[in-house]
Amino acid sequence: MNIFEKVDNYLVENKDKWIRWGGELATMPEYGFCEVKTSAYIREKLEELGITDIKETAVTGLIARLPGRAHKGTAAYIGELDGIYSPENETADPETGVSHACGHNIQTTALLALAEAFVKTGAMEELDGDLLLMAVPAEENTPTDILERLKAEGKISEDCGKREMMKHHDFDGIDAVIGSHSLEDYPGVKNLVMVNSSCHGQEIYRFEFKGKAAHSTVCPEKGINALNAVVNAINGIQAVREYFPPEESIRVSYNIVEGGHNIGSIVDYAVLDVVAAARSMEGLGWVIKQIIKACENGASMTGCKLEYRMTSRYKPYVVDDSLLEVIKENATKITGCETKTRPHNYFSNDLGDVSQMIPTAQIVYGGCEGDLHSPEFRITDEEDSFVNPARVTASTLIDLLSKDCEKLVKIREGFRK
Repeated sequence: MNIFEKVDNYLVENKDKWIRWGGELATMPEYGFCEVKTSAYIREKLEELGITDIKETAVTGLIARLPGRAHKGTAAYIGELDGIYSPENETADPETGVSHACGHNIQTTALLALAEAFVKTGAMEELDGDLLLMAVPAEENTPTDILERLKAEGKISEDCGKREMMKHHDFDGIDAVIGSHSLEDYPGVKNLVMVNSSCHGQEIYRFEFKGKAAHSTVCPEKGINALNAVVNAINGIQAVREYFPPEESIRVSYNIVEGGHNIGSIVDYAVLDVVAAARSMEGLGWVIKQIIKACENGASMTGCKLEYRMTSRYKPYVVDDSLLEVIKENATKITGCETKTRPHNYFSNDLGDVSQMIPTAQIVYGGCEGDLHSPEFRITDEEDSFVNPARVTASTLIDLLSKDCEKLVKIREGFRK
């Protein structure tokens, strides 16, 4: 029995365990950089396997290194730890409203299944490179108040987990990165596996409008209404939409975070959060300039003072084509189904930052229904969700780390060129 068969058989034979672990992880959704329970759960499982080379990073992140018999390359698998606010989802924490409505517990289950399968089968003793299993915090948009508190405490300097880990040099020396994500099934399609090709880049800005309070009926003329400035800014953003370059597929949305507390007073302080997304960094830069200009004009028209800052940024994500082909071959071998390349998508994530510096690919798996981030999102096929991701990823990692890491080295050198 070859190494592919040994690892795959182990993953299939223990599928009930992975499904149980996935259900347990679903019960502990937490905001980014706050995944204390999830991180502790993963560390406990890794230590039970005798894995001792575990690095703590980025507040709640963990990196487990499984060394091969030689060290001719390094491949990494990423499992994201955090949940997202969706209080009506069936996995929601009743106290916080955070849920796994994005299926990150599926990723972390795959990480643990990979760890056990590679350790228990002795796979690393037959591989010529090292494997990193990276439990990564804060992929979703962590609430600004949490980010600012952690920054003030000196615990983070970035707004997302992967970029924070870059600051700690956690991606140095890695030759290829594989991520995964859940995908809702299409009617009549079974064992759906795709590889993401590209995704939008994204920036989030916070605009603070500062006016002057006054009695809203006795002497409103003495006040400066910050909420009016926000309304003017929103109207300005809306007016620019028809000029968005169509090839950039620009998306802009906003939220009035604060807009007054007392109807009897002119609003002296208002806050507007704006998120913009585009295909390229150039398109993103263009739309951000328009948004800033609209907010500056909104403040100027009312006499408000304006302060603004970027609170989050994800670079555009682009798959490495050579890595994509290795994944396709292995996914088709495992599932028996054609593996397609998913066309450009409009969501954003911090895997984009990784893809700009290291060969990267993200595999998406079916077994779920309902829109991501919605109350309706749920797992419908536990084997597709908790077993197949580990099987496809394991086969791909073995392929990359076998035979003197020939495929991995070729991917790395091609990316550098």
